[in-house]
Amino acid sequence: MRQAICVGGAVDKRIISERALPGPVIDGSRCSGCGLCVLVCPTHALDMQDALAVVTDPNACNYTGYCELICPHQAITLLYEITHVSKEVKDDAD
Repeated sequence: MRQAICVGGAVDKRIISERALPGPVIDGSRCSGCGLCVLVCPTHALDMQDALAVVTDPNACNYTGYCELICPHQAITLLYEITHVSKEVKDDAD
């Protein structure tokens, strides 16, 4: 089970940029080298080296989860799940 990190509204980029979250973990024994994760990574945190996917820039990872979702061999794991929580506004008229 993943730990959840709750943030209000949009993801606070300071959480990501200060590297409070680890980057994706790639199991080299499961990676087929298809490169789909590299293609879908919006921040170019992943690259191919020696025909396997590797995290080349963990600080660039913004935890979209696209790499984990697209991997046909479940070789990529994001250790945390980012959960968005909206703040409830109380009506003072009550």
